[in-house]
Parts: sequence; C-alpha cells; structure tokens
Amino acid sequence: MGTKLKRILLLLPLIALCCTFSTTASAQSGAEILGQQIPTWAYPYVVGTGNVYAISPPGENALVTSSTPASRNAFDQAGPYASLATGVSKLSMGNLTNYLHQETVGISPAQVVRVEHPNPDVYIYRDSLDIPHIYGKTDTALAWGAGYVAVEDKLFAMDVLRHLGSGTLASLAGPSCSFEQMDYAQISQTGYTPEQDQTMVNNLANEGPLGKETLSLVDTYVKGINAAIAYDLSDPKTRLPIEYSLLGKTPQPFSAGDVISVLNVISAQDGEGGGGELANVGLLDYFKSVFGPNNAMSAFLDFKDQNDPNTPDTVSKPFPYMLTPTTIDQNLNVYPDNPTQPLVVQISNLTPGCSDAPPTKVGSEILSFLGPGLQFNSKTSNAVLISTKYSTTGHPIAVFGPQIGYFSPTVFVEEDLHSPDISASGVSLAGMNFTILFGRGNSYAWSGTSSGADDVDEVIDFLCNPNGSVVSPTSNWYTYDGKCTQMTEFDSVENLKPTLIANGQSATNNRKILRTIQGVVQGFTKVKSVPVAVVLQRAANMREEDALVGLVRFSEPSMTHDPQSFFLGAETCPWALNWYFINNQHIAYYSGGLLPIRNPHVDPNFPTNGTGIANWQGWLPSSNHPQVIDPASGVIINWNNQSAPQFSAADNDYSHGPIYRSSLLTNALNNALRIHGGKLNQAQVLQAVETAGLTDMSASGLFSEIKKAIGPISDPHIKEMMDTVSTWVQSGSLRVLNLDSSAPTNLATGGLTPNSQYKNAAAIAIWDEGYLNLVESVFNPIFAQGGISTYQGTDTLYNQMNQLPFVASPNGYGTKQGDSYGAGFEGLLWRVLREVNKESVGAPFSSPVNDKVCLGGISTCKTALLNALTETYNTLESINTTPNIALWNQDSQSQVAKLSIPNLDSISYTMVGLADAPDMVWQNRPTFQQDASFTANEPSNSGGSTGKLIAALLVGVGTLVVTVSLITAFLATARRRKAKNIKLE
Repeated sequence: MGTKLKRILLLLPLIALCCTFSTTASAQSGAEILGQQIPTWAYPYVVGTGNVYAISPPGENALVTSSTPASRNAFDQAGPYASLATGVSKLSMGNLTNYLHQETVGISPAQVVRVEHPNPDVYIYRDSLDIPHIYGKTDTALAWGAGYVAVEDKLFAMDVLRHLGSGTLASLAGPSCSFEQMDYAQISQTGYTPEQDQTMVNNLANEGPLGKETLSLVDTYVKGINAAIAYDLSDPKTRLPIEYSLLGKTPQPFSAGDVISVLNVISAQDGEGGGGELANVGLLDYFKSVFGPNNAMSAFLDFKDQNDPNTPDTVSKPFPYMLTPTTIDQNLNVYPDNPTQPLVVQISNLTPGCSDAPPTKVGSEILSFLGPGLQFNSKTSNAVLISTKYSTTGHPIAVFGPQIGYFSPTVFVEEDLHSPDISASGVSLAGMNFTILFGRGNSYAWSGTSSGADDVDEVIDFLCNPNGSVVSPTSNWYTYDGKCTQMTEFDSVENLKPTLIANGQSATNNRKILRTIQGVVQGFTKVKSVPVAVVLQRAANMREEDALVGLVRFSEPSMTHDPQSFFLGAETCPWALNWYFINNQHIAYYSGGLLPIRNPHVDPNFPTNGTGIANWQGWLPSSNHPQVIDPASGVIINWNNQSAPQFSAADNDYSHGPIYRSSLLTNALNNALRIHGGKLNQAQVLQAVETAGLTDMSASGLFSEIKKAIGPISDPHIKEMMDTVSTWVQSGSLRVLNLDSSAPTNLATGGLTPNSQYKNAAAIAIWDEGYLNLVESVFNPIFAQGGISTYQGTDTLYNQMNQLPFVASPNGYGTKQGDSYGAGFEGLLWRVLREVNKESVGAPFSSPVNDKVCLGGISTCKTALLNALTETYNTLESINTTPNIALWNQDSQSQVAKLSIPNLDSISYTMVGLADAPDMVWQNRPTFQQDASFTANEPSNSGGSTGKLIAALLVGVGTLVVTVSLITAFLATARRRKAKNIKLE
C-alpha cells in the first residue's frame, strides 16, 4: 500500500469525526427544522437498531371540529391494513411497507412534516402519518407533552374511556338503557370511588424509586392534558372536537384518578379471567337433570376442558396451577339454590325497562353515533416469535399484537417518546399514553395477549343481623371470621341529560354500591333458603396502579434490555396478560398477572364460602408462572390458548379443547418453513400469520374427521357437497375474496364491494350452514331441552351452556369485529368424531355423555351426521334457488341479512366520534400489529434523548469505518475523545 493511500486511510476516522462534530455543533447552536430553531436536547434522530414495522388502523388523528373535517390521517392506515387480506400471497420484503409502516424510535429530520412547541421543554414532531414524536427535556416534560398530544388526537375517545372505566358513561353520552346498565356493570366489577382511584395513584409513592417516578409522570401528564383542553376551549370552533357540541357537553379537566379509570377498562376486559362460578353451578344443576346426580359432575368436567391433554400450549414445560383437587372439602364451596335466576340487585330504573334485563357486560358496548354497539374484544390477540435457528438473518423475528376491536377513531394513541430516561415507540390507550403499552425500545420490542388466567372468583357471603333478628334478604351485614360485619356502602351519582344519541329522561342516577372484605356485591340470592350475597373477588382490586410501574420500566432502555429485565416489568403488572419480548438474540414469553393461590381443598370451578374458611392463601410466585426464554423448539406461539400443560383454564373458560386457533399459526408457520427451506424473513413470517388469520378453523380442523366418520356416500347430492368442501379444505380453507379485476380496488375496504364473493363460495356456504347442523345433530340430545338461542334465524348456542357458542364465526353474530374461532364446539365435536372413528382421544367423554350424543350413542352418529348434511343440502338448494351446487353462494344468515357472505363477515369500525371508516374485508388479526427484528443490541445504559445523541454520534463515525485493523483502533480512540470533549445538554 502506498504511503499517500495509508495517510488518507489514517485520516478517514478524523474526517468522520469532524463531520459528526459539525452536525452536533449545528444542533447545539440551534439547528433548523422547517424553519424552527431546535435545541440539542430536542434535535430528532432515529436511534436504535433493527427493522420494526407496525400498523394501527384506521389512523392516528381523527379530529373533527365544527369548522374542519377529518384529515386524511384519520384513515390513512385503514387501507394498508385492510389490503393485506387480499395482498398476502404476494407479500415480500420489497413491498412490506405497502401494508405496514416503519416504526422507529426517534425520527429523521427529513421525515418531519410539522413541528409543535407547546411548552419550553417539549417539542413534538409529526410525520406523514401524523404520528407524534414527542421530545421532553425532562421525563416529566415528556409526560406533559404526551398529555397534550392525547388531547390533540383523541380527546373525545379519551373522555369516553375515562367515563367507561369509572362507570359514568351515561353522564357523557346521555341516558339510555344500554349506557346505564353498562355503567352499573362497570361499577359492579371494579367498584371504585373517585377517592379510591386517587388513593391508587398516591400508592405509587410507596413502590420504590420507579413508583415515585411513575407518580410524577402521571401528575405532569394530567397537567399536559388540562393545558391542551384549556387551549381547545379558547377557540372551540376550530379546536374542540365537534362531538362535544353535538352532545351539548364541555370537556372537563382530567384528574390523576382518571388515569386509573382508563386502566380499569383494560383490567376489566383484557386483564382478567374467571368469575363464572355461579353459571357453572347452573350447568351442573342442568346436568343433574340430564344425566342424574351421580353422573352430573363427570359430565361437567367433560365439557369444561380444564386441562385437555390435546389442547395446544405455548410452552411445553408443565406449570401446575388451579388443578381440581383430589380431595374436596364440601364446606369450602357453596351452591346457590337457583343459580340461573337473576340476582336481586339494587339498580335504579331510570329508563323504562332498563332493569328488566341483566346488566350489559362491561365494555361490550361503548359508543357509536349511530347508537351503542361497540365490542371491546378481550381474547383476540396473537403472537408468533421465531428464534435465530429459523431466521434468514440469524436474528429472531416477531409478529405480534393486541386485538381490542375496531374503533373510529382508534382508542390507541400511536406515538414515539423521548426524554433522558425514556426511549420507546408504539401504542397506548388514550388517557394513559405517557408510557407505551405495546411497542418497541431502542433495541427490543414487546407485546401482549390476554391469557384469561383465573384471577377472579365469585364468593358467597352469608347475611346476618347484628341484633340476631330475622335477616333481610338484602341485608348489608355479612358473616366473616365469626363476626357479623357491616358492608361498606357508597353511592355512585350520575347526572343525566338527554343527548343526540341517548334521549332518555333527565335524572340523577343514585346507585348504591356495597362492598365486603372480598369485593363488590353483585347481588343477592339464597343458599338452602338462607339469604346470601354474591361477591366478586378480583386479584387486581386496589392494585390497578401497579401496571403503570411495569409499563414505565418497559419504556426505559436502562431498565429493560434482555428477557430477564423484561420479566421484572411483566411481573409487576397485575393483569392476566401474556407478555412477549424480542431483541437481536432472544425471544421470551411470560404469562403474567396477580394469580391467587386457593385453598388446596376448594373446587376452583364453583363459588367459595365467604366466611373466611376458604380465603385465598397468597399469590402464585413469579417462578411458577408459565415462561420461557429461547425455547428448544425455536418458536413461541400464542393465540389466547393455554399457556402450559396443567395451567388450568379459568372457571369461565370452556374453549381450551383439542381444536384451538393457535394451531392455525403453527400449521401456517410450518408450511412456510417447508416452502422456504427452513428459514424465514420478516415478510414470510407475517405472511404465515396472515394466512392463519384468513383460515376457517372449524373446517380445517374438523373436515377430515367428518369425512372419515361418514364414510362412503351414496347420495350424489351429498357426495358433491362433500367433494366441494374437500377441494376448498385441501387448498387451505381460506376465506379470501374473489377480486373483480374489472372493478377498481378500494384499499380502505381491502377490495370489498357490495357484490363481493369469496373464492370457493359454494364450499364456504355449505360449511357455514352445515357445520351448525352437524353440531346440533350430535349435541341436541343433551342440550336442546334447555333451549337454544338464535341470531337472524340461525341457532347459535345452547342456553344451558352459554359459555360456549357453536362457533365464534367471522360475523360474530352481528358484532362484525373480525375476532373469530376463539371459542366454539369444534373441540367437543372433534372428540366425538374421534370416538366414532375409533381413534385416540386425550380426554374422551365419559360413558354417560357418549351414550347421549347423536341419536342414542356413538354408534348412531354416522346416521345423525348424514341427516345433518341432508338438511344442509335441502336448505341451501332452497336459499340459492338451484340444485347446481357450483352456483351456491348464500347461506341462511346471509339470506336473512340480505348480504353476500363476505359482506356478512366484514369488519365494521364502530364510531367513537364522527370520523367513520368504511367496512373492510374480514381478517382474524390484531388491531395493532408489529413485525420486528433486531440486528444489534444497544448497551443497557442507552437512555432517551441523551443516549440517543451519543448513539447517533457513534453511528456517524461508524458508517465511515474502513475494515483495516489500524483504522479500527484509531476509531475507538476517536470515540473516547469525542465522548470526553462534547458537552451534552
């Protein structure tokens, strides 16, 4: 090498260093972005490693005022999200950003389209999707900015959430039966007063340094919210969401307790399992009438599927929890006399007829400007993580995300947060977005799914009278620890006025809420004719705030940088959620929640004695929670399935059978590995996950067993039907659109038009109609006498086993939220079919059940199944007005709805405001989804703004490194000099 060239090479590091110093000096002296001078601490950089993509439909900013319509950013993520359903077969790394956007920590100055500076210590940069990248000079300044952004983008949705979580939605939306019942149901579940909400906030101060930090973040976050509300009210015509004027309301200031109210929404809907003990007593009583008292319990356990050995697990190692004890102390469980009768409750009947029906389940409806009708989904999230052994890059890949339903606007705030300690991007619920709920840090990403683990029990408290006189059936005194103890009572007061969407009568709703030592009283009934109270005992009671501490830990790279440090945050969160972690080397899973240890002689499926003899005995240690780091299988898969062998399904969960939708992910991933030679890239993993999300689980899981059970078919019509379905199943059982090439594709709908049909339309019509007939042909002899519920003329579930519908259909029986196949009779039917086919069954039905199915036992099932198929043929021939099976494209539900089956299945956004997105093609998919892989890991002390700037300087030098050992050594020296000489603000 010549002397001149050597000198040039030796100077390269110095040149790089000078270039970097030049950039830094520009920032320190006030670099400009879009004409604004930006101080060093707020100068934006993309920090961190890896390739992370995300999507959160329909869009970030859906503000509509009386003078401005919704911007394009209200819907600009709806099209990419919807179009993956029809574009999945052509997905590649080259077109991945057609369906997801890059999710960065930080933002490049070139990507900034708007700068906001609402506070001397806060800068907000908006990108082309209007996603806010928030920079705070301090951690609390960042929280202030996050509160300000929440108001800018999601004020009305945030207001809905705080009212929903506090049980006061009717005071915002107006008096209606639905809103009033929903409020009562929320209060009956969480039962917090505003003072208790504030107490939980104050309790953060007792949770160590991170708790104190979280408390300061909450307080400053609320100040940012209220500053933005005041700003909006100064010019309501151009700044205030128009929904307020339509309701005749003015947004009120937020309190720190309102953050807890928002947490209550997650806790009650996505973070709990169990609490169905009373309904289980009802089913047990029904089985006594069907099978006799001696066989009822075995039948109950048959259908409960508490620990089915054939059910798919996320981890292979057993983690025993809540197993049914071999010895049960009959004094510890209590069985009400009439468990299926409505409880006596003390509820105001303000809107005529409101108290005639049971209260609406919490969160099943929130708000729509067309009337109430929002499903707040709880068990619809999935995750696929592959280790280094299956990745084309040698680095793990994760495709994961939560599914909470489809709102317009979304109740998520998508954001990017930066301060001295915080550096993370992702989503959080509006009203708690000072920290990230699901997202990524500098060199790692995380997500969650509902586990449904059993952290809620129904307890029976025996009523008493302190003076020993006759006990009132609704007494507010109960027996505990040998003493007659008074319940705590408070009144929840709502002032209701009619609005555009709820025109009930003006009134003051004063609701009486009672609490015992275990929890909120749900109502009153009798046990052996003795008055009792049914009480809901929640593990998260008065511990909601703990979740915030764990989430703040996730967002700080000095605290979270590997699986072990991530688990520390997951352990802090009281919610029954599964947590997932990925960085450049590892994948990890932890099933979280505050899980009670029950008395070893209590039957966990039935109500417990509340006198104190059946109390919880502590909490499951973190080491006993299902968890794994870098499993030998190389894969972590979850779709709300059972976490681990012997980790029992909650008392209200009957779905963990041998056919479960997580198997769709496993099958699709295995198929992708086979096609691509055992190694996958990010696009190929997403392709596998999306393929699973387009698959009809009931058909793919059951058809081969049905075909075997029926055997040769002599009827030509039935044979043609079966052959039609067989062709579809062999091609993947996909419910995908047959796109009309002559029609323009509407990206926002995923190509869905009023006349859309599925590919394999006849097969899908046959299966949708036939599957329900097959279920009833097998199980009607057991359940029909107890009544059958219908939707649009189609049977949907047995009244005596309402824990499980026949199928969680794509249509959701009118909910139209995409969530499908999370619970159904598929596993139960599979077990019968395997018995018919003389194949092994991990948890076979007991003899009393097998003797009742079909027309009189297992031996009669072939005839019963053929009869069901004959009924299917006759119905579809009539509906489609032709015997030509190839032309069939309608079933009973679609005919009644007067829609094509794809339009019947379509996903509808529910309006939580006036910005309404169009219906889109069905897909069974997380609402917020990430596709993440990291190629390098950052030091654990790499923080927010300060750490980001150092990282940017190092990257600036590193990009010009020549691979010569002398230059590498020189570069290391230059880095040390730079770190010593540059003063960072």
